[in-house]
Amino acid sequence: MEPNRQAKTTTDVAPDSTLLLPMSFWQRNGDSALLLASGLTFGFLVGWALRGNRTTFGLLKPAVRGLAAVGKHLVTHGNVPNTKLVLVVRSDLQMTKGKIGAQCGHAAVGAVQEFTPINRDVLQLWLHTGQAKVVLKAAGEEELLRIAALARTNGLNSFVVRDAGRTEVEAGCVTVVAVGPAEVNRFDAVTGSLSLL
Repeated sequence: MEPNRQAKTTTDVAPDSTLLLPMSFWQRNGDSALLLASGLTFGFLVGWALRGNRTTFGLLKPAVRGLAAVGKHLVTHGNVPNTKLVLVVRSDLQMTKGKIGAQCGHAAVGAVQEFTPINRDVLQLWLHTGQAKVVLKAAGEEELLRIAALARTNGLNSFVVRDAGRTEVEAGCVTVVAVGPAEVNRFDAVTGSLSLL
């Protein structure tokens, strides 16, 4: 008869002796180790893409461009600024929530497509650091057009949305103005007096 054998449990084995890196290393250096692992993974993927797989490299180009913009700003200024896109909606039109959402979508896409190359790095920063958006309200068309003009005067990108007139508002009606994207501190002179929608 064989003696009673007990199964080995994890406590029977010293944690430091069986792992590639000791557990105490991971406890002390978790963040650094995670950065190292993600850096190695990213390096592997870029290397694989550059080995001749042109399709994959084409897909990685925007991400690499965005990381380069973030890195450039970090090296030049010592930090990565908060950026945002401000969407100003007319409150006098009484648009439904769905209509407001659609118009804001048009404004956000239009702002990115029409972004002037004054500071292309800011656009890349915004695209690769969360794409923050704030939605504010304005009293009417006159105020929206004044905000768009004031934005351009202050060196900010602006995009005016004029509705096609297929659903709730007349054709050509100004519904939303997008301002930015830009660094957060640049908006006070243009939209600082407006309220959240």
